[in-house]
Amino acid sequence: ETLLGNSQFSIRAGKRIVGEILKGALTEDDEIRDLRVEGFYGEDTKEGIRAYKEKRKPKFPWKG
Repeated sequence: ETLLGNSQFSIRAGKRIVGEILKGALTEDDEIRDLRVEGFYGEDTKEGIRAYKEKRKPKFPWKG
């Protein structure tokens, strides 16, 4: 239940990145770089920051 309220983008991207590391990846490919960049600048991040500033629960837009 806790995870359902979090950014689904962040959860899925994190799982993907950890999976690549466990497979032995030592550097990021284009897909992993795109996930990392989206994690910093994407709509879920913007919504999380807005919600924090407004002292409310975030409503993350990313649906995958």
